[in-house]
Amino acid sequence: MEFTWGSVVSQAFGVYFKRFATYFLIALVASIPSLLASIAMRSVTVAAGETGTLLVYRLIQTLAWLLSQGLAAGMVVSTVFGQLQGKTVSLGDALRTGVSFAMPVMLVVFVSALLITVGFALLLIPGLIFLSMLYVATPALIAEKLSVGGAFSRSAELTKGLRNHVVSVPFALGLLALIIFWALARAVDETTPGHFLLSELISTVFVGLNGVAAAVSYHRLRRIRDGLDEDSLAAVFD
Repeated sequence: MEFTWGSVVSQAFGVYFKRFATYFLIALVASIPSLLASIAMRSVTVAAGETGTLLVYRLIQTLAWLLSQGLAAGMVVSTVFGQLQGKTVSLGDALRTGVSFAMPVMLVVFVSALLITVGFALLLIPGLIFLSMLYVATPALIAEKLSVGGAFSRSAELTKGLRNHVVSVPFALGLLALIIFWALARAVDETTPGHFLLSELISTVFVGLNGVAAAVSYHRLRRIRDGLDEDSLAAVFD
């Protein structure tokens, strides 16, 4: 089995659209905290000079986003692992996994986002390095029941030597998302409720698709690095 961005993206699309309704519903359920926070922020008017109040609102919105990301990652990863083993993971089982791993995954998402953002702010290359190194930290944490630090180390170990291919996966999906959002902005007035609704729906699709791509990447890397066959991988994921 090879690891190229094209093969991973192709498999991710195949996995995602084979159970599109399930992944869309998972992402939709997981996005509820973030969606509610976004709606609340749109209806709040902060007076000039109320910096403290604005910071509190931003903090609440960030925490809601992290919670949504944590739930979505756990639910999507467990569903993908089951699907790759030929099993069907119920929404209830996926939700239980998402809830049980929500806190550590939130920490992984937060630290990863912070490092990647700082890396891109300082210079483009460090951001790309962090993105490629940490890309499969969440699937590793869930599959191998690692600590947050252990998940980062495991992700760096699995991606070593293949990071050009690894980083191309989120880059390709991000580019696709940008094109779609650009087309939406040209087609629909950004101030209308319709634009907001379509934007949230598209975001929901990409939450699931990005989670699937990360899980598929981890699955392939385990087979390449550890030489595990499907039965051995199934034992690891159980």
